Amino acid sequence: MGKQENKTSVIVKNIISPVHIDIFHEISKLKNNQFIVVTDYINPNIARRLKSIGVFYVDTCGNIYLNKAPILIDIKGEKRKFSRPKERLYTASGLQVLYSLLTIDGLINKPYREIAATTKSVNGTVAIVVNNLKNHSLIVSDGNGKYKFTDKQKLFENWSAFYTMKLKSKKIIGRYNSKLTDWWKHVDINKYNAQWSGEVAAIKTSHLVSPINCTVYIDKNTININRIKLDARLTEDDNGNVELIERFWKFRDDETTDKVFHPILVYVDLLENNDPRNYEVAGFIFKEIINEWQN
Repeated sequence: MGKQENKTSVIVKNIISPVHIDIFHEISKLKNNQFIVVTDYINPNIARRLKSIGVFYVDTCGNIYLNKAPILIDIKGEKRKFSRPKERLYTASGLQVLYSLLTIDGLINKPYREIAATTKSVNGTVAIVVNNLKNHSLIVSDGNGKYKFTDKQKLFENWSAFYTMKLKSKKIIGRYNSKLTDWWKHVDINKYNAQWSGEVAAIKTSHLVSPINCTVYIDKNTININRIKLDARLTEDDNGNVELIERFWKFRDDETTDKVFHPILVYVDLLENNDPRNYEVAGFIFKEIINEWQN
C-alpha cells in the first residue's frame, strides 16, 4: 500500500473558551477548511461542542479527536495532570473574585477588605488573586499608584472557560420545573432579592424571543428561596429547565431587573445550554462586552 499524505492546518491556543467556538465554526465553514486545534487542556464540554461542529483537537493531557479518512482517533476524559501557575486564578474562589474585579470599575484599586466584602470572599483570597494578576502582568501600575488591566478580553475569555465547571457547579441550589406557563413574565424578581441570567435576561434586553431555560441568581436565604419556589410553583427536577444559583457577589442597592448585572454572566449561561439559537445571541453580547471595555 502506497504512502498517503494528508495536510491539515493547526491553530495553537493556550486556553480554549466558549468564546472560541463560534470563531472556529466560521473558520471551518470557509471552503470546508479542516484544521486541528492544539491547546494545553480542553474540558469535556468544550470538547463535545468542538466535535459537534467537526473541529479536530488535541491537548497535552491526551484528549484528541481526529476524523479524517482513513484516520479516526477519539480519546476523551483525560484529566489535567498538572497545573500552571496562572491557573491559581481560576479556582472557584479565584473566579469568584475575578467576576467582580472584571465587572465593577475601579474595584481593583479598593482596599482588600472592600474587595472581599463585594466578592463574598476573605482578604487572604483577594491578596492571592491580586498578586497573581500582578505576577502575570494581567494588571500593571498606571504610574499614579493605581492598577489597570492590560487585557480584559483575554482575562474574560479565560474566566469564561472555567466558570461553569469550577464555580457555578459549586453554587447550584437546585433545578426545578414550574407548573405555571410563562411564570417568569409575572414574577417580580426583586421581591426575592434575586436576578435573572441566561435566556430570560437576554429577553429583557431584547436579544431573544422566548426562553426555554430560566436561570436565577439568588442569595442563599431560605425565606427568599422558599418564596420564589412557592410563587413560581417550582417542583424539584434534576432535568428541569429552571435553575437557582447562589449569588457569589454582594447585591448592590442599584441592581434591579432594569439594570441587570454585568452581561458576562448572561453570556456564559447562554452558552452552557448548548442550544444553537443561543450562540448568535451570545455572540452579540460578547461584542457588546468588548466594545464597552474598549471605549
